[in-house]
Amino acid sequence: MITLKIWVTCRCNHLCKSMPEFTSWILRCSCIYIIYLMGCVSMDVTIYVLNTSNAEYQHKQYQRWYSQQFKHFCIAQHTGCNMKDITLHRGEYGKPLITTPSQYYFNTSHTSGYSVCIVSDYNVGVDIEKIAPIDLSIPDKYFAVEEAHYIRAGRIEQQLLRFYELWTLKECYLKLIGTGLYKSLDSFAIVPGHNNYSIKDDMATRPDQLSVFSRQFNRDYRLSIIMDTATASTLNVEITNITPTFNKDFIL
Repeated sequence: MITLKIWVTCRCNHLCKSMPEFTSWILRCSCIYIIYLMGCVSMDVTIYVLNTSNAEYQHKQYQRWYSQQFKHFCIAQHTGCNMKDITLHRGEYGKPLITTPSQYYFNTSHTSGYSVCIVSDYNVGVDIEKIAPIDLSIPDKYFAVEEAHYIRAGRIEQQLLRFYELWTLKECYLKLIGTGLYKSLDSFAIVPGHNNYSIKDDMATRPDQLSVFSRQFNRDYRLSIIMDTATASTLNVEITNITPTFNKDFIL
């Protein structure tokens, strides 16, 4: 069984209202995009939601400490390891990796209103972005040709959403392979198909074994995941609000 845990934190005031919508979104299997499925293995997905609208989260002097506790909390919850025993290191290009406990991967993403962390037995990249107006000439300059074409092919009101769809997926891919922006954005392409995505990268060893998920979240955000396994065919989902516990232990 593959276990994938998604940890979501919120700095806005709309989380409680959005949770039922978020739950139904996760539970609809048609909303999960996974390419090149092999076998019949279930994937357990646990989503922990933390409302960080409390003013304590906004103090800049505490944000680094909060981020550190957030990472360690997620890893501890997933692995059962004591938080004080968790150690991290950085890869060649600066990607945070777990030293102890070994044989686990994690990845985080932060945007205005949310932080997301995934802990998994498999290498993974995650990205969440708040949807805001941008210069739609950016894809023509920095994306692969087929990606820019996909964005332009949408109606005017769709183009912004398509941009964030691909932007978050490209961020996920760069974070998964561990290069960040040391690898140019136009050196690979993520092309949406019919309920799936294809990843084209001549330098990749096995892009056909990556599982891809991308969905608009809470209306104003895009959340995407790319995971280095293609064996998941069903999702067993549990959503847990960790706000009372996390606030009691670390914030209030």
